[in-house]
Amino acid sequence: MKLYKLSSYGTIQMAVLSILLLSIGSCSLGDSEIEMESNDLLSSPTNNYTLNGKVVSVINEQSGIPDILVEISIEKNNPVVDTLYTNSNGMFKWTGAITTFGDNVKLTIAATDTTGKYKKNCMTIEFNKNDISQENNTWFLGEAEKSLTIKLEEN
Repeated sequence: MKLYKLSSYGTIQMAVLSILLLSIGSCSLGDSEIEMESNDLLSSPTNNYTLNGKVVSVINEQSGIPDILVEISIEKNNPVVDTLYTNSNGMFKWTGAITTFGDNVKLTIAATDTTGKYKKNCMTIEFNKNDISQENNTWFLGEAEKSLTIKLEEN
């Protein structure tokens, strides 16, 4: 891990930036004044999305495959990837808060057997506006949940 030392010039810049950030709470435009909550500047409309999944073999769909690497990518301008492993029953659960601005959300799920016994499988799950429950027209728009089964073929 690298540590960086701030020069005195960098310290002055940080102090000026801190003062600017503290004063951003209220802005004055001529005779009119606009009041802003600091949370308004940092908030974005989000939904909580949950995926309940099971990874199984194409040959035996009843029995789950343990220790499969599951990667979840959010298809947006800058994809975010989260990784987890299936449990001893081949199950996984992922929950994430995603900023949507009212758009549909597509998640790409890739299941990889790190031992090489099974072929990698990718699939896309889409959440649309109708999937969201508890919408309340605030920054927290609601929740959506889907269940899926990923089938892996042997190499």
